[in-house]
Amino acid sequence: MRMQQRTKKQLPRELSLPDLPLARPGQAFSPRPAPSPSAIPMRILLTTWGSSGDLHPFLALGMELLRRGHHCALAGNPAWRQEVEALGLEFIAAGVEQRPDMLMDHPELFSSKNMGLNSLRALLNHGIRPVLRPMLDALVAASPRFDLLVAHHFALTAGTAAEISGIPWVTVYLAPGVIPSAYGMPAATHLKAGTGSFWRMVQAGIWRSGRMLTAPLADPVLNEIRKERGLAPVYDALFGHYSPGLALLLFSRHYAPEQPDYPEHFRQAGFCFYDGLAATPAASNAEQSPAFVPSPELAGFLDSAPTGVRPWLFTLGTSAVSNPGGFYKLAAEAMATLPDQRAIFLLGHEKNRPETLPPNVLALQYLPYGWIMPRCGIVAHQCGVGTLSHTLRAGVPSLACPYAFDQPNNAARMEELGVAKRFLPGRGWTARNMRALLLELDQPAYRTRAAILRDSLAGENGPALAAELLEAHAARLESAGVPARASL
Repeated sequence: MRMQQRTKKQLPRELSLPDLPLARPGQAFSPRPAPSPSAIPMRILLTTWGSSGDLHPFLALGMELLRRGHHCALAGNPAWRQEVEALGLEFIAAGVEQRPDMLMDHPELFSSKNMGLNSLRALLNHGIRPVLRPMLDALVAASPRFDLLVAHHFALTAGTAAEISGIPWVTVYLAPGVIPSAYGMPAATHLKAGTGSFWRMVQAGIWRSGRMLTAPLADPVLNEIRKERGLAPVYDALFGHYSPGLALLLFSRHYAPEQPDYPEHFRQAGFCFYDGLAATPAASNAEQSPAFVPSPELAGFLDSAPTGVRPWLFTLGTSAVSNPGGFYKLAAEAMATLPDQRAIFLLGHEKNRPETLPPNVLALQYLPYGWIMPRCGIVAHQCGVGTLSHTLRAGVPSLACPYAFDQPNNAARMEELGVAKRFLPGRGWTARNMRALLLELDQPAYRTRAAILRDSLAGENGPALAAELLEAHAARLESAGVPARASL
């Protein structure tokens, strides 16, 4: 994809998107009501790959599509079956069940060395390659029953499945750092983006160089399978092989707005929140009621805090938690010097429990983010886009502790927004420095900026707008002579 200003000439006229009620700066988005039962329902196949942070936005979107009268299925990791089917979505096992210890066995997955190339190589070899053939087989087999395939950008075989079966497809991006742009830095770099024509030239050059380095790693993984199917090879499978007609950006414009050099058919919907709180197929925007009931231990811990003291939350999501390094140990040492402050550690695995925990820290395996984060004063986390979106929604400042993947870029963006301080691995990764940054974040200026951003996000409904964009895309295809492929 060339770095160029967006123009209508980038797409044929029949593929240009119709006007939709997109939220603009200073204007809240008000979704249209769900279509009446007389509206023609679609059969939509969602597919994603990765951790819970990659799954949950698709669950939120799937629930919204169900609410609007469409049939929706999700193809993915066999371990997700129970969670998906409990929401009323059809589940299709695609790929192989990912071993929980895979991330522990390959610590290089969390390496940020060589601008993330070490991590990418490990991810492709140990995480993606083993699932590509079974995922492609599942998608091709299921496609005749569906009208539209909606796929995570790292579900590399989605485009190949669409080419084989003829199903229209839509690429989904969950984070901005994986979209090439002269206005931003690549996902795995800790560098902040500059502004102005000089920096756009520099950043465009960084992206070109990065894509030249990643293509030899990723392209052979996909092209090996394409050759078996008699298909021509693709170039730049990670960043240049995306859907025509429509691609969805499921992150908020208040976090990272669309850039002028994005392709014209890239459309921003907003974050799609889901964390399982009282979720039902009828829920809109995964707005779950606060049905979570805290344990007596947790309730007592929160009640025992001094008046006005909100706990600080330490969590590493669902990926970095498998290989946290010294994160929890440093946090325990920092909290030992702040006896009047409360903290909650979400460990994920019992092996992550520090040998010594001060009495002002409660260590648990898991809590729903939608319940706990609004009750916190600061959240220290790895900056996966799922976790950070919940901190923004809760209006809580962040101690950004990125490990790998898109996390370094996410952390830089959070700091630029004025709602986070970065705590980067290296010589400065000490309990003393962590404590200093936490105390800096615990100031009115950071809380005020986080609250402003929270209020801005409240005006968005990512799943509803994404569903509208999919419906409009399907209508446009039909008007161009591409009939529905399946009927209910």
